[in-house]
Amino acid sequence: MNLTERKKMADKYKPIEQLLKGYATRIPETLKDRLSIEDVKTATSQYESLRGDYETLKKNPQTAHVSMIGKQETPGTNQTSLSEFDKEESVKILVKLLKMKQQNNDERAEFIKLMNARYILEQFKSKVTSTTSQETMQAEKSLKAAPQKSHKHSSQVSDVSSASKTNTTSAQGPGASTKTKAGSQSLTEDTVEHTATSNSKSKNESRSSTDTTVSPHTATSSSEFNQTYHFPPKEKEHSINKDLSKTWESGKPQNTSKDAFTTEKSEKRPIHLLLTKHKDGKAQHNYETLLQKYTQLFKGQDIRHSWDDATDIDDITKDQKTKALDLFKYLRQMWDHRKKHGTSETRLKEAFSEFIILTGFMENKNKVDIHEQSPYLKRATGNPLHTVLTKMSKSPRDIEFKQYSILLKDDDNFKIKFPDKHRELKVFMEEPEEYPHSPCQELYDTLRQLKKTDPLYKEAWKEYFFLVTSGQQYILATNIGQLVKTVYKKDIDSMVIPRKSYEDLQNELLEKIKQIDELTSRLSKFASRELTAGNPNIADLSDKHRPTKIGEMYGELYDNEWSEAFEVLKPVEYPGVNEEDLETEYFEKVLKTLAKILMAAFEFSAEKAEEHLQEIKRSLLSTIMFTKIEKTGDNTKEAEYDRFVTGQAMKCRKEAAVYTIKAACEAFKRDRLKRVFQHKTDDPKLIEYVDKCVELTWYMRIQDPPMHLHFLHEKDDISKAQFAFHGRKGKRVLICVWPALLLFQDGHLVTKGHVLPEEP
Repeated sequence: MNLTERKKMADKYKPIEQLLKGYATRIPETLKDRLSIEDVKTATSQYESLRGDYETLKKNPQTAHVSMIGKQETPGTNQTSLSEFDKEESVKILVKLLKMKQQNNDERAEFIKLMNARYILEQFKSKVTSTTSQETMQAEKSLKAAPQKSHKHSSQVSDVSSASKTNTTSAQGPGASTKTKAGSQSLTEDTVEHTATSNSKSKNESRSSTDTTVSPHTATSSSEFNQTYHFPPKEKEHSINKDLSKTWESGKPQNTSKDAFTTEKSEKRPIHLLLTKHKDGKAQHNYETLLQKYTQLFKGQDIRHSWDDATDIDDITKDQKTKALDLFKYLRQMWDHRKKHGTSETRLKEAFSEFIILTGFMENKNKVDIHEQSPYLKRATGNPLHTVLTKMSKSPRDIEFKQYSILLKDDDNFKIKFPDKHRELKVFMEEPEEYPHSPCQELYDTLRQLKKTDPLYKEAWKEYFFLVTSGQQYILATNIGQLVKTVYKKDIDSMVIPRKSYEDLQNELLEKIKQIDELTSRLSKFASRELTAGNPNIADLSDKHRPTKIGEMYGELYDNEWSEAFEVLKPVEYPGVNEEDLETEYFEKVLKTLAKILMAAFEFSAEKAEEHLQEIKRSLLSTIMFTKIEKTGDNTKEAEYDRFVTGQAMKCRKEAAVYTIKAACEAFKRDRLKRVFQHKTDDPKLIEYVDKCVELTWYMRIQDPPMHLHFLHEKDDISKAQFAFHGRKGKRVLICVWPALLLFQDGHLVTKGHVLPEEP
């Protein structure tokens, strides 16, 4: 989000207005004893007045321009307290209301912004003309000579402005425009500061007697308005190869000499203001040396910088400290004793920012010269990127050319040290949206200004992406070589590709894996069918209802549903009889009933499954066009045809079993259950047992070959290999409690049955 969008967003965001609307509708229970509806109305009126001043200030950009960037101050900074405004009668109720809200960072930030707008509007009611009279100059000189006792804000700065306006018709000396260059549209910082000092005794117009902070950046003096707010719009920063030809409005040629730069411009610098108030010889010498080198580097041109972006002292690097050690020690001492000296944290942080800028320019001086004479740039002359940057009026000193030179250097190193990998390097990126986070952001942003219709658009982006990828490959190869000796050889394949391409390849790989799994499963099923067709000894492991699984389910049916149904049937088969009065403890009637239900379900499933198979075969036959089969003596073709149709019908029956079982259960309970169980009961446990019997026996009968339930009758001999005893032991069967499950008729045992033998 650019600066303009952030400003618009900040102007639209009105947290105080939202808070007041909420309180006007309903005051929270916790605040009813401290806040009345009249207070809310008064606070709303005070807020509307503040907002009106702010809107008035916005309509006159020649006076000042105020904007709140962001919705809250940086956590951990020395934030302005709302208590500092308790004595402001014009906003007293509003401050009281805001202090009642626990989390009020957004509201406090907006309030600070509006209050600053009001103070600035009061101070600059009278516009300072572009030139000043000799009398005004004398007044300013006298003010500068006055001792500085405090740095309190005062709304009576307009008195000096009015005096200046009154004397606009007087004669102007030849040095007026030079002396008041910075005051063509706004008062100089020292003028505002000393004027505020001279008028600080006024009760109605002055701020609190303490160093009250009114700006979002916690400024402590009127002079810091120039740092806190964006004053009359400055000219766009010129390239360091171009001269600043005009001032903002007066039209006078700007003095770009070294003397003018070091005297006039340094007066507004944060470090200069600190050294003026708290002198230190060594620090002053370091500072003057930095300014001199800075001036020599840019040949006296005014490269304007904003000190609004205050920074912490910890952000100063070790190399920057050594460039001006005495000055750094001075700044460190001022920071450690800031409360003792009464210096604001904002002013010190702005000084840190200036220190970083000055030492940074010294540090980069040689780099600028190197890039200006870079052999890589000379060799790249005529390349798409070089042509585009030249077309956009970029010079070798600009950051875009510097970044371009670094990319060329890394690419050249990669080509020299790893020629094989450089030849194999491929880049898949074509559009800037594919790689929005660039290591060379300024160069990237400059290229984004190219229109797609530009003939160099594709070629420039192609070269840019290749150089960025080559640089990343070079870093990767270098790091690998450092971590593992002689590991970077021809057998290493590393490539940097955009995330989008990587995700596309990954998704394609997953899709291919799914296809392979599906085809493998289908092939396995086909092979299983060929092997298991009519052969029960080979199981299809992909079948969820293969014989072994049915055997497990059959055993679970006896352990669970059979046991619950047994308890349900005891009072049904033996109504009104206590268990203690029974001659037997095995409840033979219940055992017989449950066994009859199971065998009836088995017979029903065998009958209906066969009928279902024949219906499917008839349907298949009716859909085949050539129903005539050539007859031969041995009927081999007829048999082969019948096997094919039967196999397809059995497959279809098995696939449809999930749906046919539900209908089979309903048909069994409707037509067959009454034959073996005459009692009327709707107990869900018994119904569940019946349904489970039909389901399992249906799966038994649709196997190829069908599975078989081996049921023993009374007086039959008991085979211990196929049956377990139910309760007592014996040799002959009294009741077959639970039939044994065989793989097919007379086949292998799958699950043992249970029998109740005769009494010995």
